[in-house]
Amino acid sequence: MINAVGYCRFSSNHQREESIDAQKRAIKYFAQQEGYNILRFYEDRAISGKTDHRPSFQQMMEDAKTGEFSAVIVHKLDRFSRDIADSMQYEKQLKMLEVNLVSVMEKLDSTPAGKLMKIIIAGINSFYIDNLAMEIMKGLRENAYNLNTCGGHPPLGFDISQKKYVINEHEADAVRLIFQMYDQGYGYRPIIHQLNALGYKTKANKPFGKNSIFELLHNERYKGVFVYNKHSSRRPDGSRTRTYKPDSEIIRIPGGIPAIVDEDLWNRVNERMAKNKRYAGSFKAKEMYLLSGLIYCGECGHAMHGNGRYPAPGRPKVITYKCNHRDNNLNCTNKEIRRDIVENFVIDQLQKYLFNDDMIPQITSELNDYIQKTTACTDTDRDKYLKRKKELEHQKTNIIDAITTAGIDDVFTQKLKDIECEMASVSALLKRLDGSKPITQITEDMVRNYLSSFKQFVLKRDKPQIKKFIDSYVERVDVYHEKVKVTFKVCLDHDQLKNVEYSFEKDASREELKSAS
Repeated sequence: MINAVGYCRFSSNHQREESIDAQKRAIKYFAQQEGYNILRFYEDRAISGKTDHRPSFQQMMEDAKTGEFSAVIVHKLDRFSRDIADSMQYEKQLKMLEVNLVSVMEKLDSTPAGKLMKIIIAGINSFYIDNLAMEIMKGLRENAYNLNTCGGHPPLGFDISQKKYVINEHEADAVRLIFQMYDQGYGYRPIIHQLNALGYKTKANKPFGKNSIFELLHNERYKGVFVYNKHSSRRPDGSRTRTYKPDSEIIRIPGGIPAIVDEDLWNRVNERMAKNKRYAGSFKAKEMYLLSGLIYCGECGHAMHGNGRYPAPGRPKVITYKCNHRDNNLNCTNKEIRRDIVENFVIDQLQKYLFNDDMIPQITSELNDYIQKTTACTDTDRDKYLKRKKELEHQKTNIIDAITTAGIDDVFTQKLKDIECEMASVSALLKRLDGSKPITQITEDMVRNYLSSFKQFVLKRDKPQIKKFIDSYVERVDVYHEKVKVTFKVCLDHDQLKNVEYSFEKDASREELKSAS
């Protein structure tokens, strides 16, 4: 008997499709009649065949590589996939693994006519699901025009009763508080503190963060506007893209749901948000942050951002780097660090360990060690690519022989194209390796000449000039509760030194940095 597995899928409980149990019964009966031994079943429930993000399906494709079974049996081909491209791609993968896709209901063979029928059936299945999606969208639009909800979770402040939005008064109080405080000039941080102090939570029963406040203040539903079809289509894995559709496709019905805040308040708040956004860049531009994009919180891993504030009237401005996670969600306890302290530490280390003539011998030695290791890897890669090129040439000869014997076949033609494409890639890689200039030895003069162009800016503490090249020598800066760690790198960009690099770390406690300043 031929070892096989069965694959069953069911899209949703709202569609008239064969149940999983019915599919399994049909597959078992077919297998018994046709001489297949069913090892097991793979089942995906309530997942569309339009996507390949199906756990059991992907597990089956992975298991096919083991050679344990020689056939996958489905009740109908639309259970395997409703996307024509996915259907052809995954059936091709199975064929390469010498696993046949067998349908109980569609008796198709491997003749040209059978292959054509498979393509036609796959096209019909794809059309069915696209047409069904269009019809469903038409029905949902009618629901929206009748002010009925179209699925999904209601925003904070609303519940759903008999497909209509109704106000949840406890949550609505939190929404009103947010709008009122922002209108009075409060920022996100004091609003979050007030909400948490009063025990309010988000709709997901989590503490408020900066992002949740931002999204809430933009939501038109709070001024009584029924909104539908605003977000763009989801990604294949079901997650939202966070982009909006054109206004012409969005359904907006003013007065369609009960308002939680009046329209004047909502408009004032959103005008202020738009104004703050316009001017945010100009405020930040007044200060230069040498380490922006390079500095991270060592405690939670989030990026840190520059921040300027006046601790009290008449006191000088304090400029720091702060953890984004602490600032947005109040979930990180790492303290901010003064900009001048951490930036001076980085420049000091650059001067001491890179732009210092006494360190040139050590840097040169490190780079030559790197070259020696890289050259060994290059030789290994060359041998690997030469071996693969011979394998592909052998496969190409076999395919040509098969075409000569059996005639032109779509499968053979596609396989030949795939082989030729890979051969071109392998040949290009070999050409690149053979054409690369061998580096025998890096001298101290080569390193000294390369570093000399930037040395003057480091010695003069010329921060605007240092800003232009610092990311070539600093990998990242991590700020912890008790210390600061800098990871430096040397990545030389020169005809003889391209892609030659090494890295090292230096750290100091916060107390040491304060005393040094």
